[in-house]
Amino acid sequence: MSTFTITILVIISLIGFIVGGYFLWKYSKEKYNFNIFNTWIIIRGFIGSVAILVSIMAFFGLLNPENSIDSGFYLLFGLGILLFIWNFIVTAKNTTFLIAIMAFIYQLIAIYIIKLLVKKALNFFGY
Repeated sequence: MSTFTITILVIISLIGFIVGGYFLWKYSKEKYNFNIFNTWIIIRGFIGSVAILVSIMAFFGLLNPENSIDSGFYLLFGLGILLFIWNFIVTAKNTTFLIAIMAFIYQLIAIYIIKLLVKKALNFFGY
């Protein structure tokens, strides 16, 4: 397979993934009156991802090299997982289990994009 063919397949797949996310959002909004990307889901996901990231950094000693693991690691990691489970339960309660599974993937991607935007904004302002 040529590079051009692979590039076209990747672009078509990416477009299909984005269109699929749009239709998942639209379907859950119209049928269940629930926005799978609502503000609280994104906030909980953002806090959860930051908690997991900080706990992993603490686990590998990137925050405090002398003491790599302490009780804060378990607390932050548990908090992050709990927030993601909370998001999943809220989505499943307001829609269906299948929509919640599919929405979870799109929510993770949305949270990652927001994290990148926050990082760019902080770098822009010199933080």
